[in-house]
Amino acid sequence: MTIKELKAALSSHSNEDLNRIIKELYKAIPKKTREEKNLDALIKSPASWDIKRKAPAQEIDTDFLYNDICTFEQDVRDGYYGSPNRYISKKKRSGWRFEVMRFLKELETLQRTGIKSPKSGMGAQKLYILLCLCERYTLLASPYPFETIKREKEDFFKFVMDLKRGVISWPEYIRDGVTILTETHHAIYMSDLSNFQYFTQTIKYPELSEMAIEYCNKKLSEDRVKPLNDKYNRDRSPDQEKNALSYIIFFCYLNLYEPDKAVESVIQNIKPTKKNDGINNILQLLREARLDDAFLKFYEAYAPMASRNIYMSNLEHYKHLKDKE
Repeated sequence: MTIKELKAALSSHSNEDLNRIIKELYKAIPKKTREEKNLDALIKSPASWDIKRKAPAQEIDTDFLYNDICTFEQDVRDGYYGSPNRYISKKKRSGWRFEVMRFLKELETLQRTGIKSPKSGMGAQKLYILLCLCERYTLLASPYPFETIKREKEDFFKFVMDLKRGVISWPEYIRDGVTILTETHHAIYMSDLSNFQYFTQTIKYPELSEMAIEYCNKKLSEDRVKPLNDKYNRDRSPDQEKNALSYIIFFCYLNLYEPDKAVESVIQNIKPTKKNDGINNILQLLREARLDDAFLKFYEAYAPMASRNIYMSNLEHYKHLKDKE
């Protein structure tokens, strides 16, 4: 029905019928649409209503938002979003992405309006670690959580760290960054390396890089063999945390313009052998850092130990560098 036809139809109705029509139409309009279009103001004062004027934005309570995120995280970890249960309805389980997208929208609003709170960064951190966990376990209705919410994994990580920078102290910022990277690192994919690089670039000043190196070395010296409290991380090898800490130290030494120490530290910490992926991990790290001389030297010293297991990308890069000589 066109507007002209609507006017013609309404003109033939009595006031009682018009009231009934308006009431039913109002009930049929979603609450979110009524708020966005400020339709309540139109009903109260049609003469002064402006379609361009939006309803006043509701103030976001950081504490409530953080508590909502914590509740959602715990429900997901308890398996309530992954299988039928009496606590979370089927509709809510299948609509988990809308819940996460609402959290992100409110966090972005807080960031855009300049409202700074440590709980905003901590809430975003919980969401990021949770979605990384859901890539490995069937805890949500989708095995690809980042794609489902239409957010790149690297962009999400940057968003988390941006919420923290300037809000908490530098030692706390380094602690949280290291925690996120060690808890979400499971394999040395390029996306993982980009997160390591971004984090270490945000602490590129010498005193901050040195602080991060000291913190990571302290973590490396701790006993990591004890079982983790998190049931979903018990299958993680201590080497995964050790590798993540080693990569942070590596890039921090590059910040200090000490490439020799960077290479020495990563070899010492990872201890590459033909029985693990250490050789490929270090080769990929050196390739990403564009340390060509170190790559050639390391490849020729260690690659024969695992000749059948060398990644094709590392082999091709080695051939490329040899052809340039």
